[in-house]
Amino acid sequence: MCDAILNKKLKEKFDESVSAVLPITVIVLLLSIFVVPMETGTIALFLVGAFMLIIGMAFFQLGAEMAMTPLGEGVGSHIMKTKRLSILIIVCFVMGVIITIAEPDLQVLANQVPSIPNETLIWTVALGVGVFLVIAVLRIIFKLSLPCCCVSSMLHCFCSPLRRRLISSQSHLTPAV
Repeated sequence: MCDAILNKKLKEKFDESVSAVLPITVIVLLLSIFVVPMETGTIALFLVGAFMLIIGMAFFQLGAEMAMTPLGEGVGSHIMKTKRLSILIIVCFVMGVIITIAEPDLQVLANQVPSIPNETLIWTVALGVGVFLVIAVLRIIFKLSLPCCCVSSMLHCFCSPLRRRLISSQSHLTPAV
C-alpha cells in the first residue's frame, strides 16, 4: 500500500519534472542542431544531463514534499492557532528575509552588479521579500482581492509623488505673510 502511494507520488513528480525540463531541452536541442551546429558527443552529453536533471528534480521534489511540507504545515497551523497577528507578521518577515539571504542565486547576482555593494543589494532584496511576504499573508488572512490590492498600491505609488509635487509647486505661489 505504502509502496503504491510512493510510486504514484514519484511518477507525479517525474511528470512535473519532465514538463519543466523538456521544453527548454527541446529548444536548446533545436538550436544546437540548426543554428549553432555542435558535435554529436556534446549533444549526447547534453541529453544525458537533461535526463539526469529530470530524475534529480523528481527525487528532490518528492523528498521536499514528504519531509518539508508536513513540517511547514505543522508550524503554520501552530502559528495560526495562537491567533496573534503580531507573531504571524514577525515570523513571515523573518522567514522571508532569511530564505532570501540564503538564496545562492542572489549571491551570484550581487557579484554581477559591481556598482552596488553585495551586502546592500542582498539586504535590500531580502527586506523587500520579507515585507511583501507579510503583505501577501495579510491579504490571504483578510481575504482581500488581488486586483483591489494591485490597484490601490498603484494609486498610492503614483498619486503620492504627484500630490507631493503639486503641493511643493503651489507652496512657492502662496504670498508670504
